[in-house]
Amino acid sequence: MKVKKFYGETTEEAVEKVKQELGANAIILHEKEVLPRGIWRFFKSPSVEIVAAREEQVKSKRPEPMKSKGSVPVKTKVAKAMQNPEEEGEENPAVYKRPSAARKTSSEGEDYQELSKELQDMKKLLNTLVQEKPVGNFPAVLQGVHQKPVLDLYKQLKLQDVQEEIIIDLIRQLKEVITDEDTEEEQNQKIRQVLKHKLEEKVIMKNFKPQSKNVVFVGPTGVGKTTTIAKLAARYALEEGKKLGLVSADTYRIAAVEQLKTYSEILNIPIKIVYEAKEITETLEGFSDRDLVLIDTAGRSHRNEDQIKELEDLLFAMEDKDIYLVLSATSSTKDLREITKHYEFLDNYKIIFTKTDEATTYGGILNSSIENDKPVLYLTNGQSVPDDIENASVEKLIHLFTREVD
Repeated sequence: MKVKKFYGETTEEAVEKVKQELGANAIILHEKEVLPRGIWRFFKSPSVEIVAAREEQVKSKRPEPMKSKGSVPVKTKVAKAMQNPEEEGEENPAVYKRPSAARKTSSEGEDYQELSKELQDMKKLLNTLVQEKPVGNFPAVLQGVHQKPVLDLYKQLKLQDVQEEIIIDLIRQLKEVITDEDTEEEQNQKIRQVLKHKLEEKVIMKNFKPQSKNVVFVGPTGVGKTTTIAKLAARYALEEGKKLGLVSADTYRIAAVEQLKTYSEILNIPIKIVYEAKEITETLEGFSDRDLVLIDTAGRSHRNEDQIKELEDLLFAMEDKDIYLVLSATSSTKDLREITKHYEFLDNYKIIFTKTDEATTYGGILNSSIENDKPVLYLTNGQSVPDDIENASVEKLIHLFTREVD
């Protein structure tokens, strides 16, 4: 018997390859979907793998295969073939054709019986796989998991670029609470509860208020620190009635200073400019009557050691401070990891993610928070001041992580 694997974009294409090489009387032993390897599995459609055989010694009269009318999902076709192979008809052009009962020798009959038994055993095995094993390259933690909501969550979080270790931890927790007796609605409720607990434990700070009078905003260039400060200044001044002071230490960009000055005039908030680290102490003393002082710093390239050193000097000169690291949600997990690595010199900080309206995936928010053990305080989603900023909440993050990827 000659056995070989064939691949195609569709079942029909793979079957056609079988017919071309092994002939119309080939026997299809196995059929499954194959996901592309590596990162391409998220961008390319699955292909079809067919294992086919041709009996070279035993010859019998078999009916000609009928043409396929259209593509049927692999799971459906295989399951149907297992249940009633002789009634597959047009949907399976070359599967399990029943040989003629006429045999020239008893040895040929024995060969056929042995082959038939092997095929029946294979059908039982395939039936088990179709019913119990997920299609695709899943990690060991998902073996034996067949609840659709759990499998869907795994795939969704992978598409959102959430780190594998975080997903596996979530799946382990879900396996402890979800049972086969749960309805799909109950499974979804438990998934939400596990996600909620994870976010509240590792990511969200409920009812957060600044712990220090001085709040310093740091981060790489181009993430929107100055605009974020303006949004929070408007919120604190207009909604909470706080007396604010603004400080700009971003003297590298004239536009940043002018932008902050414009907002200070609109909101009637005093502003001071700091050119060197040694000036910061006296500047903050001048704001002794203020409830809160928001301090803008120059965007620093995390790869430029001199710029990072300047920031260190400025922060060291302030004894009492909260530090907010401003990051862009459009940055990849790899870039976010590199950025936060260069801010490890900070004793403590909290995170603000900007540009959530421009991002296509949101796993970086979860990854950065959990990997660095730092909470996410705010999310910004546009340029409008003061509207386009909101507290990071469980509901908002779950919405982002479970939305469809464009």
